[in-house]
Amino acid sequence: EELVRTMDSLVRAGKIRYWGASNFSARQIREFLEIAKRGDRAPLAGLEDYYNVIAGKRRDFMEDELFPLIRSARLGLM
Repeated sequence: EELVRTMDSLVRAGKIRYWGASNFSARQIREFLEIAKRGDRAPLAGLEDYYNVIAGKRRDFMEDELFPLIRSARLGLM
């Protein structure tokens, strides 16, 4: 809640245009999206995460959990 509120205040103050997250679980990302939507706050715009063909367990996590969430929430990925 505090993170979403803080990022929203930065967007509204014109200090940043968008905000994103890095290295959070899919559950936490869903929470950020819900909190922002529920409170009419600036939504999460994208994620920065580690993904490549040799990423092992992280690759599996990305493909199984994060990519479906990214698609459904229409988030960017860097």
